[in-house]
Amino acid sequence: MQPNDPNVTQERRRFRVWQRFMDASRFVFLDETGMATNMTRG
Repeated sequence: MQPNDPNVTQERRRFRVWQRFMDASRFVFLDETGMATNMTRG
């Protein structure tokens, strides 16, 4: 899909409308920049 494709443009519009109804207080952001990649579950 190309950025200027009509389908992409339509989906972007839909997403912007949908964003208005999102509750930002429920968002959870995870910062994994300091995680070791060799960590495994035991």
